[in-house]
Amino acid sequence: MHAFPIPVVALVETRGPGSQPEDESLNYMDMPHDMRTYRMPVLPEPEEVRDLRAARGALQAVLAALQPEQPPAKVDLSPLDAANLALIDQIMGEGEVSALIETQGGSLRIQESVFAGVWRVRMFDADAACIADHIEIGDLPAAIVLASRAGLSTPTIPTTADGVINAPALLAEITEHLRLGACRTLVVDSENRPQRGRFLPDSPPHGCSMGQEAGEKGSAAVDSQPTIPKSDRLLATPYHIINLSLLPFSPEDAQWLDQALGRGTVSLLSRGYGNCRITATGISRVWWVQYFNSQDALILNTLEITDAPEVARAAAEDLTDSGERLTEVLEWIG
Repeated sequence: MHAFPIPVVALVETRGPGSQPEDESLNYMDMPHDMRTYRMPVLPEPEEVRDLRAARGALQAVLAALQPEQPPAKVDLSPLDAANLALIDQIMGEGEVSALIETQGGSLRIQESVFAGVWRVRMFDADAACIADHIEIGDLPAAIVLASRAGLSTPTIPTTADGVINAPALLAEITEHLRLGACRTLVVDSENRPQRGRFLPDSPPHGCSMGQEAGEKGSAAVDSQPTIPKSDRLLATPYHIINLSLLPFSPEDAQWLDQALGRGTVSLLSRGYGNCRITATGISRVWWVQYFNSQDALILNTLEITDAPEVARAAAEDLTDSGERLTEVLEWIG
């Protein structure tokens, strides 16, 4: 009789419920978090701001510009002293979208307030001193659109390297859409897009609280922004999106296309469910738009040809909601 080489083990000892060691810790995939929603700003007591008439006047001007059928407007904050500006800062807070525009000798820093469509716009010189400060009301500040339009009209074509597969074809697609926008009068379907009229700044910059002594009162100036002529709007580049996430797109493709398009002066961050990072290329109206989830993983990578990506714009209904919310704030502070 041959020896049995496999030891016999009773199944009852190693099988069935409770027979195996159990790991009591359960591992779950991280759930999305940090979704941004509107939160009422922390408001001061009415008696604390009774004497801050300039700030209340500026907020009333913002509310007037938020009413239906009103043109985009700008409220100059330069006449306000430090106390009045502090109240403006407290009530405006920080919303979903922020932007940075690099300029010659300085920068323009833009922050959407907690009231969608109400934007704080500050200009800084090379020494980081604030030289202009105002609030803009509209779907998007004019400076972002104007800076995007300041890019080159056509991209360069770098030398094709190993590993570059789809980037040249994508560049040809971009160039064709830019050509169409430059050669034909195209009707932009603005009625079906959630946006307000595009507008231009019409007054010179003012310093941040220049000439204001402590306790001195001033009144905020309100300017309506003239809209860009209709013929100019109709000549805008047609809205076009290239979804790179659905295409074979190698790191070499990304590097080649980045070199061809270059980098512009505008960068935006839209924070909502995760965040969206928007960067202007060196080509007029061409944007990199990248969506990240709350774990900072890239989930959508696109190129957009437009004056400004829709994800950064405030919708018309957002402006209506902001008017209602600001009304509640003003009713509280008196």
